[in-house]
Amino acid sequence: MQATVTNKKKTNRSGQIAAAMVLALLAACGGGSDDDDSGGAGNPPPGNPPPGNPPPTEPVPASGIPALVGDWALKRCLVQNTSSSRTLLRFTQTGDATVTIENGLVQYANADCTGAGTVLAGTPLGSIQITGIKTAPSIAAHWGRWSAITGSVNYTVMSKLSDNELCMLGDENPTVFADAASVLQYINLSRDLSCYDKR
Repeated sequence: MQATVTNKKKTNRSGQIAAAMVLALLAACGGGSDDDDSGGAGNPPPGNPPPGNPPPTEPVPASGIPALVGDWALKRCLVQNTSSSRTLLRFTQTGDATVTIENGLVQYANADCTGAGTVLAGTPLGSIQITGIKTAPSIAAHWGRWSAITGSVNYTVMSKLSDNELCMLGDENPTVFADAASVLQYINLSRDLSCYDKR
């Protein structure tokens, strides 16, 4: 009787050891449910891009004088009773790195600046010499020295956010913006007040 109990104890202990070894082997081989976050053998975790494929970045808009030339209407709509208007800027190329700038108005016969609108004659504001261009995803920033028709000199940053959006900020000399990304951060604080749509 004693021998039988002893044999049962040995058998149970052998079974426990065998089970422990099987579990250890499964753990070492990565065994387990297919529902875990490992993605399976050789696969990246769900939601992560495959190795060698970085996440896509926003494109850099066109830069240079040709990218600035044209008529640009301020995003902000000014309402006057039953009509409305937008400020208009017109850039005309005059050299390899210079443009003239005019200030005009687009008038609408409705109160929400919709439709084609009518462009009123602009007032010359002077010329801008491009002194530097820096780019980053979603922005091409143009630093400029603005010589007004009054004889005063100001500094500005004209930034393309796309083919159809231009933003204009006041600046100083030396510039207050470290790079194009810092310009974009500031633009995003007041986009309706500093950005224009291409007409």
